[in-house]
Amino acid sequence: MPLIINMMRDPSTIVRDSAAWTVGRVCELLPDEAINPLYLDRLLEQMMMCLAAEPRVAANSCWAFSSLAEAALENAKNKFGTDEPDSFALSGSFSKIVTELLEVTNRYGNSLCVKSLQSACQSFNPWL
Repeated sequence: MPLIINMMRDPSTIVRDSAAWTVGRVCELLPDEAINPLYLDRLLEQMMMCLAAEPRVAANSCWAFSSLAEAALENAKNKFGTDEPDSFALSGSFSKIVTELLEVTNRYGNSLCVKSLQSACQSFNPWL
């Protein structure tokens, strides 16, 4: 994960876009790795920075947030043995994440890439 996190800062749009997509796939395939406390805060910081990037990078970051939220929720369900845990790995960052996702929906007004808008809205699903 540290290498992928660093790639999210790359000057190349293609590299940042691919890194954001890769984070989403890691969340789906290796969820415990994605929410590892050793680098979760750094991952969240970079993902939020990618939300402010070009629409294609922002769209993949939105999708990665959705996958990360699902991974964190599943982890908490298993950890606490309930379908509705009181908290999960993203609880401490919830307000900041939601604020940043809302910014994506407002950033470009009518010219916002439809994929970014859809991804941002879908990112809320695991928290609702």
